[in-house]
Amino acid sequence: MNWVLCVRLLAVVLMVAVCQGCATREGLNMQAKDAQLRKGVDIPVNVPLGIYVPEVRLKERFFIDSVSAWMTPGDDMRAALVKAGNAYFGSVEFIDAEQPSENEFAVFMSLAPAWEFEAGKIEMTMGYRFYDADGTLLKSGQESNSKQLGPYHAATGFYNSTLKAMQLVMVDTINSVFVEGREFTGRSNAVKVDRDLLVNLDKPIRTGTAFFISESGQLLTAAHVTNGCLKSQLNFAGAVHDVEITGVSELLDVAMLDSDVSTNRFLPMRRSADVVLGERVATAGFPLANLLANSANLTVGNVSSLRALPGSMGKFQFSAPVQPGSSGGPLISERGELIGMTTGTLNVAALAERGVVPQNVNFALSGEYIVKFVERHNGDLRWFEDGETQPNIAAVNEHLAESVAQLACYQ
Repeated sequence: MNWVLCVRLLAVVLMVAVCQGCATREGLNMQAKDAQLRKGVDIPVNVPLGIYVPEVRLKERFFIDSVSAWMTPGDDMRAALVKAGNAYFGSVEFIDAEQPSENEFAVFMSLAPAWEFEAGKIEMTMGYRFYDADGTLLKSGQESNSKQLGPYHAATGFYNSTLKAMQLVMVDTINSVFVEGREFTGRSNAVKVDRDLLVNLDKPIRTGTAFFISESGQLLTAAHVTNGCLKSQLNFAGAVHDVEITGVSELLDVAMLDSDVSTNRFLPMRRSADVVLGERVATAGFPLANLLANSANLTVGNVSSLRALPGSMGKFQFSAPVQPGSSGGPLISERGELIGMTTGTLNVAALAERGVVPQNVNFALSGEYIVKFVERHNGDLRWFEDGETQPNIAAVNEHLAESVAQLACYQ
């Protein structure tokens, strides 16, 4: 056997050893002082546990430069939570707020997992709130654990860091809550549990723009902004308001909201459904949340095409610049008539890979379809009166900016 072949065989052996090491899922044998149960506490605790994890975390997907790969850690996270839950509580019921089951639990946790990556390591921070069946908060806090992010089986780093962080959460909770003589005889399930106890209001999973269509507090926004929200809140005139989703069309990408806001800053609809090619338009929204000032951003442009992408329904194209967070914003004429709603823009990053860099190619749902949607859902729509005094552009823009609100979606 020549030396070249020996070197190659050695490289293969080392690679296999590394891969096997990276692929090993650890057990619950942590010896850290923080993970020790109180003396006299036996596990598993004989009460069923409910666990809520935001759907966006279970479906998360991101690229990690250090391993040059896309990661989808949801399944590994879920498996680790089941492992820790069964070890400490005996049985685990995942709470699905969208498709709730009637399987019962005596206590439940709302979890807020977050990942950080640095120097080849992955750190899981697990925020948690622990409740009894009646919704009484018994314990809250957060625990962290870090693991190496192996180059071949990085997914095990997600599993192991979640498992260890969750073990710390379980031990801390049991030590604090399950004291002698305390019983948990009550039962709840995903149907009964108050969603406000599950939702994490520390940071929205997405933000968008909504606008008022009448003085009664009804608003419109894009359906993809409200998709999957356990709770939606409106930031308007310096105050936060809860809103209720009262109508949705995924096909048109539009949703209707009810709020407790009374305002005369609403946008009346153009009576004619026609949009004129080339006419000047303006839109307002709240793009790039937490990067730009928390006030409405107003941009102007033109109707650049009466058609949008092939297969899209009721959409037209306009050139007023929009950014993430502007979805759901209104599109108005120079007179202040509502003529459309911002629904999206071309994926510039994807097209740039083909050598194409489009500018200001944005899409709006036309007024004709807005009217049909609002009427179908018994909405409260106002119409622009042609006989009114022609407003000046400054007044139109001020009214537009004061008719929009930032919408936050929470899970």
